[in-house]
Amino acid sequence: MAGKAGFGSRSAAVSGRRRRGALALALGVLGAALFASPALAVPQVNGVFTVTHVDLENQITQGPDGNIWVTLNEVTGDDVARITPAGQVTRFDLATVLNPVGITSQGNNLWVTWTNHVSRFAPGSTTTQNTMINEIGTAAHITVGPDNNLWTVGPTGAIRINPANPTINTQFGVLTQGRQIVRGAGNTLWATGADKVVHFTTAGAHVPNSPYTLPPGAGASNPQGIAAGPGNQVAFGNPTSDPQTIGRITPPGPPQLTNLGNLDAGFGVAFANDGAYWITQANGNNLRRFTPQGQSTFLGGFPALPNRGPRQITTGPNNTLWVTLVDNDPMNAANDRVARVTGVEPTPPQPPPNGCTDNEFEFAKAKKNRKKGTAKLPVGVPCAGEVELAKTKKVKADAEAAEAEGEVKLLVKSKGKARKRLNKRGKTKVKAEVTYTPDGGEPNTRTKKVKLKRRR
Repeated sequence: MAGKAGFGSRSAAVSGRRRRGALALALGVLGAALFASPALAVPQVNGVFTVTHVDLENQITQGPDGNIWVTLNEVTGDDVARITPAGQVTRFDLATVLNPVGITSQGNNLWVTWTNHVSRFAPGSTTTQNTMINEIGTAAHITVGPDNNLWTVGPTGAIRINPANPTINTQFGVLTQGRQIVRGAGNTLWATGADKVVHFTTAGAHVPNSPYTLPPGAGASNPQGIAAGPGNQVAFGNPTSDPQTIGRITPPGPPQLTNLGNLDAGFGVAFANDGAYWITQANGNNLRRFTPQGQSTFLGGFPALPNRGPRQITTGPNNTLWVTLVDNDPMNAANDRVARVTGVEPTPPQPPPNGCTDNEFEFAKAKKNRKKGTAKLPVGVPCAGEVELAKTKKVKADAEAAEAEGEVKLLVKSKGKARKRLNKRGKTKVKAEVTYTPDGGEPNTRTKKVKLKRRR
């Protein structure tokens, strides 16, 4: 940017609101053509692999070896299955482990939960290190927290487990009837249990507004799947309520629920590389793509079989999703499968309309109008964009548009108590909150103290 005091000799052409001409439109079209990226792949079911005895709650995850791992409910047989990205399935009977449910990776190891236990094993090995933790009870899902500890949920709380020494574990009574748990933003975790979604710190304390109690509707709320999305948002499924719902929570706001009728959505939720949640719909034999803003689309393409549908879900390598297809009748465990969904790609970033994303700006000295008791605040910007003065209790709003690099001037005019003080004493101080948003860039906000004076 040119010199800060006067912002250089060029001043931006200013209008009350931008009106771009045909030249700008033509340049924008040309820029889009120059920066056009290859067409995105379309999400689709691209492989269904036989993995028998995947039960309703068996968790699926990506392992440290880049393969997909899922727990099994085979009483006298295998305990976990490995699926390579190409779809090759290998089953393993873990020593002294019985009917594991949760599975996650930490470091170079995999960890599973089973009744009153957590166990560690290396990918491909059947040798396990087992630790009894009675608070686990009937096992649920497990994850790695922001503190690098293992976290699971049990009948009476959330349980923190030290992976270096699992005998060091602590239960926190932040929920009951725990179902699933996921890492959140900062030093927090989210979990589902009973009729609540809870948000708590790694120290075991509820975050403000937690717990979030869900309305029962005509049935019982019992949230299940949960996934962390952008910022501090989460999405969750509530498939046992009537009507069934999926929900989003964006703190500090309350849960926002979307009614689904009887689609049986939300035993599994994952946030994928395309910036959306993917939610299993067992009754509909489908996946729902659910954006952080609440818009829905559907995938389709799963092979039809009575009483079978998507249940649990995880992200995988190369922009994939992996989904368990589970028969509701345990006697039909031979029908169970794991499906691969490809093409779940992030949207490539779009080039800015004029190639400028710099959102830094500077203030110059305000020029006071002592007759009117106002001031003109010069703002120097590096490129075209909007410059806005926020409306506050003491300052009126103003906005100008920069057509190019240079300077715009905002009118700082007092109101409320500041106006009364100005009229009474002939002077007052206000804080100008200015936001500059360059075309194609992100907004930036700064504040500037301005003294207003009026002749008395």
